[in-house]
Amino acid sequence: MSEEHEPVEERWVLVRHGETAWNVANRLQGRSDVPLNSTGRQQAERAGVELSKEGPWDLVVCSPLVRAHQTAQIIADYLGIWRILEVDDLVERDYRAAEGRSTDGLSAAELEELMAQTEPEDEVVVRAVRALRKLVAENSDSRVVIVCHGTLIRLVLGALSDTPHPHVLNGQILELNTDRLHEFVQQ
Repeated sequence: MSEEHEPVEERWVLVRHGETAWNVANRLQGRSDVPLNSTGRQQAERAGVELSKEGPWDLVVCSPLVRAHQTAQIIADYLGIWRILEVDDLVERDYRAAEGRSTDGLSAAELEELMAQTEPEDEVVVRAVRALRKLVAENSDSRVVIVCHGTLIRLVLGALSDTPHPHVLNGQILELNTDRLHEFVQQ
């Protein structure tokens, strides 16, 4: 007699990568390829354990940057998923000349001037939403873990809810409302 399982409901979560040395130093990482530190690996393990308790998952997706891929690999190991899909448009915001700079000791005016030279927030949202919509279209009725970056997650969730989203912690797991993703219209 075969055991019957209830169908598992579609679910999409965003996970911020684990901590790096640059996070500790308050340096803008952007597209710099900085690996996880030991705390970051522990954060990824905690996320993997937590997600493994929430039923089966179908897919793990990540940004191509090493910190996201390392986090995704640790999570995938806990979920028993052997293949990770890298999506280029889930890469972190391009901080351009600000890349690698520490934000410690900067006045609000200095920080604003520095951030004015970076990839515009609306461009980050447009490329991320485009990538997420494509993923949802190709993986409907699936349970998907997406590992990417704090600024990208914060901007996307803020745009989808029309409310600024607070800082996203390393290793934090957040729900992605795919209905809002489809309804989102770039202003």
